[in-house]
Amino acid sequence: MELSESIISVLLRDGSSLAVPSEHNSHNSCPHSLNSATACAIKLLWLFAVVCIIITAGASRAVLAQNGGPTLTLVSVDDSAFPTLGLRLSAVNAAGQPITGLTVSSIEILEDNQPAEVLSVSDVSDSTQGIAVVLAIDVSESMMGGPLNAARQSAIAFIESLGPNDQVAVLTFATAVQQVQPFTTDKAAATAAIEKLQAGGVTALYDAANQAALTAGAASLPRRAVILLGDGAEYGGASLSSPDDAYQAARAGGVTIHTIAVGFNADTAYLQKLSGLTGGAALSAPTPDELDAQWQSIAALMRQLIEVIIKSGVPGDGQTHALTVRVKIGSGQAEATGTFRSAPVTPTITVSGLAAGETVDAVTPITADVDAQGPAAAVTFSVDGEVIARDDSPPWTIE
Repeated sequence: MELSESIISVLLRDGSSLAVPSEHNSHNSCPHSLNSATACAIKLLWLFAVVCIIITAGASRAVLAQNGGPTLTLVSVDDSAFPTLGLRLSAVNAAGQPITGLTVSSIEILEDNQPAEVLSVSDVSDSTQGIAVVLAIDVSESMMGGPLNAARQSAIAFIESLGPNDQVAVLTFATAVQQVQPFTTDKAAATAAIEKLQAGGVTALYDAANQAALTAGAASLPRRAVILLGDGAEYGGASLSSPDDAYQAARAGGVTIHTIAVGFNADTAYLQKLSGLTGGAALSAPTPDELDAQWQSIAALMRQLIEVIIKSGVPGDGQTHALTVRVKIGSGQAEATGTFRSAPVTPTITVSGLAAGETVDAVTPITADVDAQGPAAAVTFSVDGEVIARDDSPPWTIE
């Protein structure tokens, strides 16, 4: 029995070519030119080929929150199973409540302005990814007594609900902003800082919001949030920051700001705008007894995500590609944008037309089925190093 080596080569559209050897056994030494004029008896025991076409794709994370109506945040992109991509999204309505129950028809994905196929959409609660959260707590004179006691208890309960991968920092604000606990995974240390809070002074609300956003934006974890709790409005001249500084700091640092308005004298318009522009929840607790429920709502919101699975259609060129995610919610629409970089993919060729052990004594078509992310420009077939045929368009077939 004589062993012959066959080669199937694929010419890519960028002009490069790839060749992968395969082996088959034949009873006879046959001519290498197989066409309609020549018939050769071949005992085929095995024919197999795998083509390593370099197709690349990848992903990176970016966030864009839009003002008005629902807000969408692109939290992460998983490209480990490319060309299947897994996107994690956070979507909230105008009131800052998480949006759930979206369907494939609600999601539009564009890669370089071209539609990508959305395979599935599901609600998930993600407790594995760490979150860096800054607690900014109002300790001005108006918080003295019951409000501050309730704020302490609810904040401590929130800290206890954090996972092992989460980090928490604590800021207080009155006439000035103070960091009483830098980022830590030590729940006992954060709890001790909360227990020591004392009330007094006026309210530097804008400084508090800005400093909290800056602190969260400097965190080592990619998911960053602020929970700002206050019962009053900016006291004239107390802050050096403008109202807009916190929005800008949050956007620059990828920070979501959740707010809790305590009582009836809080600047709810500012707090709602602050949360709305950063994709957070704007909640209120008219009485201190309602604080626990609001903190728990935010804890759940931080974990509530939407998982979207898509099939990428970009070519494998190793370049950075634009990604746009659009979500339709009722009459509103939210959008998030980002970029991702392509990553290697190994497609395969399956050869059909000859079965193992088959004897061929007449003209027989042989087809190479190419399963690849990007298009091939041509396929060549060779035996023992000699090209016997080339096909320039699918189906890739020789006779």
